[in-house]
Amino acid sequence: MEDVSPSFYLLLTTYRLMIPDHLLPKVSIVGRPNVGKSTLFNRLVGGNRAIVVDEPGVTRDRLYGRSFWGDHEFMVIDTGGFLTVSKSQTDVMEEQLSVSTTIGMEGIPLASREAVVARTPSMIERQATVAVEESSVIIFVVDGQVWFIN
Repeated sequence: MEDVSPSFYLLLTTYRLMIPDHLLPKVSIVGRPNVGKSTLFNRLVGGNRAIVVDEPGVTRDRLYGRSFWGDHEFMVIDTGGFLTVSKSQTDVMEEQLSVSTTIGMEGIPLASREAVVARTPSMIERQATVAVEESSVIIFVVDGQVWFIN
């Protein structure tokens, strides 16, 4: 953009910000828990809008942000992690319950925590499914140091 005058660049930047979010193409970031989806989201939107913690299950809802790639503007969507289908309900409960005790559920009776945790994976996956359904492009993020399990 060195050949563009400063006033034209300002006009171009202003025009980009005037495009309503719902008219921009959407790109969903999906994958298993803790593979770097929120880190990639933050990198694409240019800030620290998504919480990045070394614990699975922190991202639960969809998070939207504007991003640019070259001359293309789009909405990027951060999602919670999909759990593997092969896990038993007991394994999912134990994994989620261990996480939930570290992120603000101290002092809540165990039965109440278990009820919330039992619904959490399906709610997170439902949020990710909505993001995928409304997207034009899907970025599937994997951890290169973990083998795929059938």
